[in-house]
Amino acid sequence: MLRDEIVAYLERYAASFKAPVREGVEVASIAGGNGDGFTVETSAGGLHGRFLVVATGAYQRPYRPPGTGSLPGQLHKIDIDGYRNPEALPAGDVLIIGSGQSGCQIAEELTEAGRKVALACGRAPWGPRRFGDHDLVWWLTESGFLEATIDSLPGPEARLFANILVSGHGNGRDLHLRTLRAMGVTLTGHFLGATDRIARFAPDLAASVAWGDERYQQVSGLVGAVAERDGLEVPKIEALDPFDPAASTELDLADFGTVLFGGL
Repeated sequence: MLRDEIVAYLERYAASFKAPVREGVEVASIAGGNGDGFTVETSAGGLHGRFLVVATGAYQRPYRPPGTGSLPGQLHKIDIDGYRNPEALPAGDVLIIGSGQSGCQIAEELTEAGRKVALACGRAPWGPRRFGDHDLVWWLTESGFLEATIDSLPGPEARLFANILVSGHGNGRDLHLRTLRAMGVTLTGHFLGATDRIARFAPDLAASVAWGDERYQQVSGLVGAVAERDGLEVPKIEALDPFDPAASTELDLADFGTVLFGGL
């Protein structure tokens, strides 16, 4: 869905039951939760309700890994929430530190705009945009994957598994480290720091890709289980193309104009 379509959908939803939506309101404090409901103090006054949903998201805080202070001072440095479009960035190549969903989507957009992009990669799950006749999100919903409770997870790190690398660009298509490399994006391991204008990276790209491939296999297993449970034709699960783990551990930043911090 395009931006305006998403906004229109939310407006129709709110209007369908006359939800008293308050926009531009800052929440200062929340109290209660002992059976009497919740009291919320806001910039527009106090509110009380039997139930409270906190929907601020899990990835709203910018993250800059250790060592970023060693980057050359002349580079333009921004977090994900400061990015608008390729034209808003200074001239030069772009280093994106972090291969989460937003980092990969921006790497794709910048590359299509003609920018040279290097992506310092971490561990992130991925899956194809579609399995058979259904979108990936349909399968995740039908399998119960998106409804998993915290106590059902194998460990705290599994909370990150839900933010799967995928793109809605071009009506939805695959987006992961293999597709980005095929587009011409330079992939490296984790960012470690910089000395003068030389950025240094860990030799762990292969391990990060292998971790993401394991998540792909897990999602594929969920898809097969749903198909068998519901009597659907089991979609063809594509075999993974071999991944060349070769990656430089150093990068000369002389031609770079921007460093963008993308999270993971």
